[in-house]
Amino acid sequence: MTVLSPGANRDPRYWDRPDEFDLRRRTAGNLGYGAGAHVCAGMTIARMEGEALIRALAARVDSWHLEGDPEPRLNNSLRGLSRLPVRVEPL
Repeated sequence: MTVLSPGANRDPRYWDRPDEFDLRRRTAGNLGYGAGAHVCAGMTIARMEGEALIRALAARVDSWHLEGDPEPRLNNSLRGLSRLPVRVEPL
């Protein structure tokens, strides 16, 4: 069996709008950190860091606006961006 992480959580039979990033998406059942004996050792720290970042931004940012085209970071196994031009409107 092969697992390709760029395809994780994009199965249209399970996820509504699988190609869209949605912070409100119910994430139960995702493949993000594994489970059982194979769970990611840094999972708890990564989740705490992500929550702290989102809370800090929510307290200081009114809105975000895309200011150009995102540029993908080319990689054979990971999905990411090398550039995401945004304008942030503070509160």
